[in-house]
Amino acid sequence: MVTRGGLARPARVASLVALLVAGSSVRSDAKVSCTGDRYIVQAAASPIIAAADDTFTQDTLVVGPSEAELLSLGDGCPATFVRFTQKKKAAIVRARWTDCPGIDGPVRLRARIDATCNGMRGVVVAPKLKLRKPFTAVRSRCGDGVVDTGNGEQCEPPGTAVCDNRCHSKGCGDGVLDPSTGEQCEPPLVGQCDANCNLVPCVGSCVCPAGQTSCSGICLDLKADPANCGTCGLACHPDRTCVAGKCACPVDQSVCSGACVDLRSDPGNCGHCGVVCQADQTCTAHRCTCPAGQEACGGLCVDTRADPGNCGACGKLCLPGETCSRSACVCPSGMRICGGACVDRQTDPNNCGACGNVCFSGELCSSGRCVCPAGTNLCAGACVNEGSDPNNCGLCGKVCRIGELCSAGRCVCPSGKSICGSACVDQRTDPNNCGACGTVCPLDKLCSLGRCR
Repeated sequence: MVTRGGLARPARVASLVALLVAGSSVRSDAKVSCTGDRYIVQAAASPIIAAADDTFTQDTLVVGPSEAELLSLGDGCPATFVRFTQKKKAAIVRARWTDCPGIDGPVRLRARIDATCNGMRGVVVAPKLKLRKPFTAVRSRCGDGVVDTGNGEQCEPPGTAVCDNRCHSKGCGDGVLDPSTGEQCEPPLVGQCDANCNLVPCVGSCVCPAGQTSCSGICLDLKADPANCGTCGLACHPDRTCVAGKCACPVDQSVCSGACVDLRSDPGNCGHCGVVCQADQTCTAHRCTCPAGQEACGGLCVDTRADPGNCGACGKLCLPGETCSRSACVCPSGMRICGGACVDRQTDPNNCGACGNVCFSGELCSSGRCVCPAGTNLCAGACVNEGSDPNNCGLCGKVCRIGELCSAGRCVCPSGKSICGSACVDQRTDPNNCGACGTVCPLDKLCSLGRCR
């Protein structure tokens, strides 16, 4: 044993570090409260106080709601008062030891536990040792890679051939006969069961206990042995057990297509063999059922509160444009039913202001009224531009003569032409109006530049 600064430092083996500290989180609007759990100090901070011979160890801090203990470096520090201060985003933990065997002077702990209660960060201070050691820790759990025996763990990692999903050891000696791992008997070293849970044949003739039979020199209960059910060598299917010397399905299961199934919960054999539930259904109490809030409609699970094809009841269809809300078909906000569809009577030209009120050709529906676009007026059931429409030039029904254009609400001939009679003509080339209206050129002459030649 080596002593430095009044601190006993024996050799220690590398093992678990756990902090039994605030674990469950109770939240309010203002504060977080963490009480009672174990935390694993990260390897980078272990040991909190190094051994003189450099032996690696991990310390154990045990912090409860009312007292704290430092199990470190031999005897460590006994239980002492601990104080929790609950903050909005963290819990503050403080503890102070005035007398720790083998440690000269007081030892103080100060740490913060985060709002999730899953992480801790703090510092251990021993002033006379000139020690100030920061550390971090995480909540102890099965699967974290550290066998925390104080938390009931027996092995790591879980889910292996020798460690179950609760970090409890499994295999030979666990009291459970598991043929899938090669076990033939439990417990070991009892009767013909050797230390590896293998059956050892009798030497010479076997005298088996009452109710057992010798099979290849091994005493077996043929009424219950699934590998020798009723007779030596007759093995049951893996999903069956041996009951009274016969292979049978477990209690509450039935045989369907050669396999043991639970008709209460098997979606492929729900209630009866071969009854298959839909993909979105489950089998509950012998019946195919839809998830909560849904019901079967046409072989599918639907929410009749929101399905427009089954609104309120199976088969009830909503109209085009409607949605299903709380089991009722409704039009979107601002729309109403007209002619079997949801329409906006403020803008729909076929239902403007009221159902069936159809606007004229070219009209728009604006704020529930039929109106012509800007710059046009209604003439004879159509929106026209009186400034350019030759059939409504300047006012409704005013028709321009042949060849005339409507410009700025007036009928005018195109450039280079003038009115003669009821038509626009070019007096420079028209043989019937050559140079002036009514001047007709002889048949053997043309009109050129307003003269017959």
